[in-house]
Amino acid sequence: MSIFRIEASESHAINSKYIQSIDITLQNLGNEEFDMLIQGTNPSGTTFTYLYHLNPVHAANSVIHIPDIYTNYESFSLLLVTNINTYATTAVTLHMKSNGHVVAIFTQDNFVRIH
Repeated sequence: MSIFRIEASESHAINSKYIQSIDITLQNLGNEEFDMLIQGTNPSGTTFTYLYHLNPVHAANSVIHIPDIYTNYESFSLLLVTNINTYATTAVTLHMKSNGHVVAIFTQDNFVRIH
């Protein structure tokens, strides 16, 4: 299992007061299919939970795009959990937006990774 975590708040390096919504792009870079659970939370609790299946890199559905997850300028945390034991085959891109305009882009390299 590989786990990715990223947080945004006014006191973190990723400042949530500039982020109205997020687009998430997931990509399987390997030859083994896997699932990814995505959970978003804010100070009030869990705001969304998604489960996606990512096919191998050369198959359909190896890239998943999840548009317009609204954070409404509040603090938030994203937790991504896979059922594959390596980070090397998982690509994640976050497009942080304000009023529909991209204000920052983060990748899997910006996440805290937990085994």
